[in-house]
Amino acid sequence: MLKHLIDQDNLRSIVKSHLENAKKKNPLFSLRAFAKKMNISAGGLSSFLAGKTDYSLEMLEKLVYETVPSPEERKDILQKYNKLVIEQLRNKNISGLSDSRVLKEDEISFIQDWYHYALLFLIKTKGFRLDILWISKRLGITTEEVELALSRLITLNLIQVNEDQTVTLLKNSVRTSDDVVVKALRTMHKQMLMLATESIDHTPVDLRDITSLTLPVDINNLAKAKEIIRKCQDDLMTVLPDFEPTEVYQLLFWLYPVINKEEGVLNPL
Repeated sequence: MLKHLIDQDNLRSIVKSHLENAKKKNPLFSLRAFAKKMNISAGGLSSFLAGKTDYSLEMLEKLVYETVPSPEERKDILQKYNKLVIEQLRNKNISGLSDSRVLKEDEISFIQDWYHYALLFLIKTKGFRLDILWISKRLGITTEEVELALSRLITLNLIQVNEDQTVTLLKNSVRTSDDVVVKALRTMHKQMLMLATESIDHTPVDLRDITSLTLPVDINNLAKAKEIIRKCQDDLMTVLPDFEPTEVYQLLFWLYPVINKEEGVLNPL
């Protein structure tokens, strides 16, 4: 995990000053009351102010917006953090370029969470910004997960962070071998199913398409069915990205048995 690089000592001074001023205006004001207002632990805040622990960027952002009145100063504090993180990431760059990459089992395990792949394609969208907070809000993940994902993608030589704070994809595509049984892939597939389930409630119907098909199957034709599905995926990859993509979508094809085989339970991959 990347260490948080924002000047937390400076922010500690700002928060302490804010608390002192609030106390002068209202003698009944306390650190506990401030922590409750921020919806954070009073003990955690006390530990932070004592320099014993550091906060995540989400928490730092909350503190900045609560204690720094100047919008320009808020922006400067948060941008300073982002600049330092990007510089550290840039120093991890590994050279090398190729069109595609078939991930090995240990590499799949290294980036098993869905957001690694979403981040790869978010980089290709129009208006992408190499900003930790912006990426965090776009993907709905924590800033720690953003930092870790960027670091891992660099380590696997899939992206490169440039001096002008842009990102270059070093591989045009990544994929896994077909019909492999890898625990990390199961984890990712479960996550993507969960995201698909959530989209039913949170994504307007005109921005999604979720359909299902139940049909009788000759199991001897499964290999041919998989071939058709994979060709369909390849065809869609030539159509949907287009010239200036603006969003990142996840497409799922699931073909699985809903009844048990007569001679025993069939365990789908």
